[in-house]
Amino acid sequence: MSALLRVHNATKVFGGLVAVNDVSFAIEENSISAIIGPNGAGKTTLFNLVTGFLPLTEGSIKLGEAGLTGLTPFRVAACGVVRTFQLVRPFPDMTALENVMVGTHLNTSGGIFAGRSQGARAPCSGRSRTPGTRGRDQPDIRAAATS
Repeated sequence: MSALLRVHNATKVFGGLVAVNDVSFAIEENSISAIIGPNGAGKTTLFNLVTGFLPLTEGSIKLGEAGLTGLTPFRVAACGVVRTFQLVRPFPDMTALENVMVGTHLNTSGGIFAGRSQGARAPCSGRSRTPGTRGRDQPDIRAAATS
């Protein structure tokens, strides 16, 4: 079985401080994995590297066969690799359901750009939805949230 996510020799240096040093791992499809370590070990920095919030100093990151290295966070998210932040701040003028639906926008097919061809700009051809969603769309999410 090939790895769903593969991080190879990931390194991040801030000035003279090495925050992540030569980290490599592979996560297989349908597996449960964890990144553990003490405060200051580089866990958050590693997540920021994988999700495109920080650029790698060295190394590479792949989702299946698609390279994520150097992609912006919104392009990585379009591939299905997303993160949440510890400080949650909902939109104050929206309902709880509407706040949850904001997080599902990448997995829906509506909007002003629906049907627009991605062409060569699509970094993860064939994987535009979050892995594991199996094509569920906004109506299913709304029905589940309101039942």
